Amino acid sequence: MRNRVSNLLPIILAVMLASMTLWLRFAVETVEMPKLGTNRHDPDAIVSNVSIVRMDERGVPRFQLTAKQMTHFPDNDSMDLFEPVFVRATADGTLHVSSGKGVVNQSVQVATFQDNVNLLREPASGKSKLRVQTEYMQVFMEKEFARTDRPVTITHGNSTLNGIGLEYDKKSNQFNLKSNVQGVFDARKK
Repeated sequence: MRNRVSNLLPIILAVMLASMTLWLRFAVETVEMPKLGTNRHDPDAIVSNVSIVRMDERGVPRFQLTAKQMTHFPDNDSMDLFEPVFVRATADGTLHVSSGKGVVNQSVQVATFQDNVNLLREPASGKSKLRVQTEYMQVFMEKEFARTDRPVTITHGNSTLNGIGLEYDKKSNQFNLKSNVQGVFDARKK
């Protein structure tokens, strides 16, 4: 019997050593904590009275984007704007877009305007102004194109158009209202 115990002793010690090693591995192994802040949308810069001017290759301003306050977010490289104003002047006239707040993408190519959006086209040749009012509008700044899927009111002189959804191409000077279009036109001879 003593012979049997002496034969089993090394096996018992090896099993105990293996189980203690396994326990020690789990006890010491660090639990990987999730990285805090990787999914957060926190600002890294807040600037008051900001102005962004995009120039062409000759140094002539293509457009200007101003805001009372800009907040930059590094996670998606976007900028939230408070009371933004977009201005693009060409030989045909000047286009102004203003609103209560807005967001600009990382390349400053697309601006989203929200809350009391006003688009004003002032022609250079003395024609009457054209005003577009809505609650939401995307402006593609380099393409001179704007669109919305919300209710819109267009005022040109004494004429008014209402509809839902709009696409405006400043280069071709065309408006495309998408649905529920109603209007009142001033037919006075000039």
